[in-house]
Amino acid sequence: MAGIQLQVRMLDGFSIKSRSCSRAYHIRAHKNWLLIAYLFLNRDRAVPRSELIALFQDSASSTDPSRMLRNRLFRIRKYLRNLSESVGEDIIIVTNDAARWNPNIMVSTDVDDLKALCIKASREPTPELKSRIKSLYGKGFLPMFHEVWLDELQQQLAAVAA
Repeated sequence: MAGIQLQVRMLDGFSIKSRSCSRAYHIRAHKNWLLIAYLFLNRDRAVPRSELIALFQDSASSTDPSRMLRNRLFRIRKYLRNLSESVGEDIIIVTNDAARWNPNIMVSTDVDDLKALCIKASREPTPELKSRIKSLYGKGFLPMFHEVWLDELQQQLAAVAA
């Protein structure tokens, strides 16, 4: 399929949008959105279930981490169903041993837009470009999440936007 099918916004919030519908981060689904973010940021590979369990296992009270992950993946796919239907494919692909962002879905991101603006500003620094960069960056990269696995990327993007 040619052309962008989804727009993913990760600066100053988190949302996924197609031509006909969108989904946005909500605090009540924080852990689900965190898993969506992880799968998206690792969209170049199938992420083993063991890795997902290690990162997203609920507290020690979780007696069956595999079941917890299976339920969370089910809820995510159900929540993203309208977006999947609008692009004609499942956004999240789940197999017996892994989960992944569907590599067949073309995506544009505001992070890519930010990086392109920064490159342009490094060649032609203008107050207007600097202002656009600060406006696009907003409150930061996935500012609602404070996870060890995100720290480095959040710091890198803050440095790029500075």
